Amino acid sequence: MLQNTLLEKTPEFLIAFVTAVLGVGYPIILQAISRLDDQYGSMRVTNAFKKEPEMKMFRLVMTATLVSVGLYILNLSPEYDFLENSAFLLLIVFTTILIASYILLINKFIKYLSPEYLTNLFINRFVGDREEEQYYNILIDLLVNSLSKGRENVITSIYSFQYAEFKRIREESGEAPVSYPYTFYSSLYRVIVQISQRNSVLPSDIENGSIGGRLIFGSYHRHRLSDDTYKWLWNYLVIAIAHAQDRMVFKYWTTAYQYYQTSFVLVFDTPRVFDSDDQERFLEFHYALGGYLLFNERYQCLEKLFRYTISSPGTSEMLPKSMTDIFKWLSHYSDRGDLRSMAPLSYFFPEVEGINSGEIVNHWICKYLGILLLRQYTIQSSYTSNYVRFEPNLPATLYEMTVWLNQIPYWEKLLLDILENQNYMQAFRFSHITIDWCVQRNMVYPTDLLKKIKASLIQKIEETHRIQSVSKEQKRIFADSIKETLIPLVKSLTSLSGKKASNKETDINKRFIEGIRFVSDKYPYTDEGAGSTINRDLAPIRQVSSSLTIGFSEVISQMTTGVYHFSENQIADIVNKLHLSQQHLIVSFGMDQYVSELSQYENGFANGTIEGIDVLSSHPYLKEQIGRSLFILRKDSFPKIEFLTPFAEMIDKFGLQQVDEEVQVYYSVIDINDNIAVKEELEDQFPGQDFSKSVDVLINLTAELSWTKNVKCIAIQFPSHSNATGVKNNIEDLKEF
Repeated sequence: MLQNTLLEKTPEFLIAFVTAVLGVGYPIILQAISRLDDQYGSMRVTNAFKKEPEMKMFRLVMTATLVSVGLYILNLSPEYDFLENSAFLLLIVFTTILIASYILLINKFIKYLSPEYLTNLFINRFVGDREEEQYYNILIDLLVNSLSKGRENVITSIYSFQYAEFKRIREESGEAPVSYPYTFYSSLYRVIVQISQRNSVLPSDIENGSIGGRLIFGSYHRHRLSDDTYKWLWNYLVIAIAHAQDRMVFKYWTTAYQYYQTSFVLVFDTPRVFDSDDQERFLEFHYALGGYLLFNERYQCLEKLFRYTISSPGTSEMLPKSMTDIFKWLSHYSDRGDLRSMAPLSYFFPEVEGINSGEIVNHWICKYLGILLLRQYTIQSSYTSNYVRFEPNLPATLYEMTVWLNQIPYWEKLLLDILENQNYMQAFRFSHITIDWCVQRNMVYPTDLLKKIKASLIQKIEETHRIQSVSKEQKRIFADSIKETLIPLVKSLTSLSGKKASNKETDINKRFIEGIRFVSDKYPYTDEGAGSTINRDLAPIRQVSSSLTIGFSEVISQMTTGVYHFSENQIADIVNKLHLSQQHLIVSFGMDQYVSELSQYENGFANGTIEGIDVLSSHPYLKEQIGRSLFILRKDSFPKIEFLTPFAEMIDKFGLQQVDEEVQVYYSVIDINDNIAVKEELEDQFPGQDFSKSVDVLINLTAELSWTKNVKCIAIQFPSHSNATGVKNNIEDLKEF
């Protein structure tokens, strides 16, 4: 009887237990899970727990158990006898499984309360599936939380894991610049923000690895840095400087110094994977860093960086070794025309905004270089064995020398600002640098140094101008420009040429069109000056081309035997009245819109028709004299156009060279210093003028346009509405051509 009673009460007991789990146990576990966010400061941990197999299984079993309770309560009559107690059996089975899954869920939750367990759990999961960035982000959440709560075991474990992952990326990059995943960069940024906001000293590994750059650079520095890496390194340092964490900046500097030593200085016998651009970029980054520290008045930090060295005698590889290096970088950041010098493109100052931010940032970097210039004086006086040559090596090219010369006024103002700033002079221990102090040590005072450099530049620029020779390659390029621009026009005019006008010279009119001769600066025609002047070649060549087409229009105008004035709407009537045929030609100036089937202009001319009559359009032309006109003549009356061969004396005098074998067009580019005859001729024409830095450029051609006198050629002019003066003709005024 007792057994039957227990059996009857069992379902009630099971249902009560399920109700307790659902009504009490489950809400408790949900509340506990929500507190994981408070414990670790990460919703990612909470979400990860909700996705655990134990949590999923518990929800599934709980649903199944509720279904079994419902089936039992409904007490459905089974169709078959052997299913008579099935609902009861299901209730027992699912309740038992529910109890087990609840226990497993509690056990998993207890494990989640252990930071060490979570650290190992998600390290293993990330290593197993690196595509799941959420695991890495959870680890960073744990690291940031552990930094605030001082869990050194967790910090050490995660740092070791991070180091291994960063190292793996470096090894996979080979000789290409290393670019880490965005998650790696951004997570490191979060850690550095957390560290920067703390004043307490953290484990050395985590500081060295994060802001110290050990994770980025590695321990064995034989890899290249990518643009992304430089961008993020700058972000990290900006955060440290914003929180006045000079200690962190110094930690970074020491790591970067070691990277520079092993990557660019101590190459041993290993294959060199770096080039000069890598080294330049690295130094540029740290000069920008110096400018930003100076901008934020971190004088003590800069002074500490200046003193850091691991070599003997004490020299810092990451600072300029000579005045030559300093002035090279000063020129780089002072050159507003050089887009590469615009530091804000890579290194921003958060406090500086607006359209002039670029110039402001560059100015502070230049000011930092000015500090480094004065620092050379302290190196000179402290380490006599490591003598600093105060006057820098001047640039090798004329362009760079000219740039320096133009920048010197800015450098003078920059140095004066520094010398007059007592905060700078005291903070960097420059107060002793006076004129008397320099004189006693046979040194040049900073501002006098710039004056000396200026004088040397002026002298060297003058000498370079004189001794530079005209480049054969630049002469060839000049000839090619003539061949591409002028020669096609010359050939086109030759092809248009009519027959000889008359056998009697007295019956012929002639018009000659000459080339061009001019004196030009020699620099664009040297190897160094290649491409320094925009359209250096095209301007005079186009001038000759224009002279030919304008001269052609003058000849057509001079052939005119009659002038008529009509309106544009009378063109068809004009052609019909004149009874023109295919033996006639219409030469059009400014009337393209009325020409049918007009071709593209090529070499100054285009072809088309008007009322079936051939048309030759020309541009440019003598617009002031001709206006908008149509000239009509017989094709056999078209001017004869010849290009004459220059005299042998002229070829010898100027060293003329033929541009194209088919046409009589010659050129020369003469270094006036090398041709005494030309030099004396020019000095006689222009007394007192210095030609030592000039070339005599000649495009030699002589176009002879000849036509028979009094040949019939009528001009039909169409005055514009704004310039409609005079009386217009009637169609009846025209006679058959």
